[in-house]
Amino acid sequence: MGNSLRDQLLKAGLVDSKQARQAAFEDRQQSRQASKARKSGLTVEPTAAQVAAEQVRREQERQREQSRDLNRRLEEERARKALRAEVRQWLKEAAQPHGKGDVRYHLTHGTRVKRLHVDPEQKTQLTQGRLAVVAWDGAYYLVPPEVAERARQRVPDTFVFLARPEAADPDDPYAAYPIPPDLDW
Repeated sequence: MGNSLRDQLLKAGLVDSKQARQAAFEDRQQSRQASKARKSGLTVEPTAAQVAAEQVRREQERQREQSRDLNRRLEEERARKALRAEVRQWLKEAAQPHGKGDVRYHLTHGTRVKRLHVDPEQKTQLTQGRLAVVAWDGAYYLVPPEVAERARQRVPDTFVFLARPEAADPDDPYAAYPIPPDLDW
């Protein structure tokens, strides 16, 4: 071992030859004691080098665990972004244009009443449940109910408004008086 740490320290002048011989002697003594202890079954206190090696091993294990945790979180984030991109693609492909219509359609989003401008045909489809409203990234999309339900299944916190036509109540006293379709309130 021509380039051992001991030789390097001697060349650098940090230790003299007497200190190097003393350190070598102590290393041999510890090695012999450890060997005898292993043969006799006794335990020996670990050397400073063994303690340092154990600390390094623990630190490396901690760093590996942190890396695994970070990789897991990054993978979850990538999957979530891919899922959101997929839902955004569905909505943009299936969305019907609105906003240029002259009929206002009101819906509740949380605690607020939102207003969409739609054409009369879209309003009829919305009230009959053939179209749904999906709020996504600050915009409202008019899409078929199947697309809205797929979006809600993939991303559960997605706001979906779907009007469900009420079944006729047989005991309704006003059943004989239908609401005119042109009535808007």
